[in-house]
Order: sequence, then C-alpha cells, then structure tokens
Amino acid sequence: MTCIVGIERGGAVYLGGDRCISDDETAHVQRDPKVWVHGGNVVLGVAGTLWQLQKLRYGRLKGFRVGLPQEWLTEDLAPIVRDLGEIVLLVGIGGALYHLDGSGGFSNVGPEFAIGTGAQAAMGALDVLADKLSAETRIRRALTSSSRIRRDVSPPFDIVSVP
Repeated sequence: MTCIVGIERGGAVYLGGDRCISDDETAHVQRDPKVWVHGGNVVLGVAGTLWQLQKLRYGRLKGFRVGLPQEWLTEDLAPIVRDLGEIVLLVGIGGALYHLDGSGGFSNVGPEFAIGTGAQAAMGALDVLADKLSAETRIRRALTSSSRIRRDVSPPFDIVSVP
C-alpha cells in the first residue's frame, strides 16, 4: 500500500511518497517513485496498484500547458483516471493541491493532505509539526511517522515539487 503527502507552501506544491508495494502477505520496496514531476509543471502522487501507477506515469497523459488547472484536471487527467478504476491521486498544479478519486472527480484539498493506507498517521504528524519547518522536512517526518505505524509504508521517501 502507500502513503502520499502533499503540502502547498509559498506558491509551490510539494509531494512526498514512500516506495512500499504490498499485498496481504508480502511487502517490498520498488525502484520507481510513486511521486513525480509531469511535464515540468505538475506533480503527481498515486495510491493504487503498480499497473495503475505505470499506466499513468508512462501512458498517454498530456502535459499541462496554459489555462486553468481545473480544465486540465477535467479534460486530460480525469478520463484516464476513470479508465484506471480504483485509484486515488494527489496532484499539485498552479500552486494548488488536488485530490482525485477513481471517478475522476477532484477537489482542492490544500494546504496539506495525505492519501493511502498511511494517510491518517501522516495527517496527524502534519498537524503537530511546526509550520516553521520546511515543507520537505514536514513531509519526510510525516512519512516516517506513518512508516512506524504501518508495515505497508516504508522508505526510501521521495519528495518532488513544482511552483
């Protein structure tokens, strides 16, 4: 399973994620991050199956060029997400943090949010961590906290950002 954490800060969006892949019996660390920069101006984080992550990351998703982020989310990303089925994403675009579910529906969830099996622990950690810490430090500590509670969340942790 997974934990993806997002923070809006100073006009940028930061996403962090673990690399654990698990099922009912096993857990292992994968090489490919669950968070990445897409097209230079969007950050994506996926809680779903390995196939869903690969299809979204290496498939036919167009980059965001200009215009309203909501148009790109609705016209370009949502149809692909609907085809993938049971998947949850955090997306940072235009300085805002969005949550998308398998229906393709989205909502602005900033200034901070987490998804995946480790989300509750991560959100609790974000709540008690000082705002004076950098976004990267808060994300890393939230993921670490989640990994201490959930066996299906584990390092290494990846953190990416876009303005």
